[in-house]
Amino acid sequence: MPTACRAAARLFGLPVVSADGDRTPLRTGSVDAAWCLGVLDTVRDKVAVLREIHRVLPPGRPWGSWSSSPGPAGRPSD
Repeated sequence: MPTACRAAARLFGLPVVSADGDRTPLRTGSVDAAWCLGVLDTVRDKVAVLREIHRVLPPGRPWGSWSSSPGPAGRPSD
């Protein structure tokens, strides 16, 4: 994961934090935006990760998530 974080930092020119998704070292409301690339596919407690995102983002700030795994309804093209 640290290698992926370094690559993302170089690609986007933005600070990147690598931490357990359900408890980050960030202060409440201290993040301008969040992006989860394939994160929710790999964690057991998705609700805890989403709660942590909610905690660190001030109200109205953007966040995005991308998943390559099919959901309960199958792949988007099905």
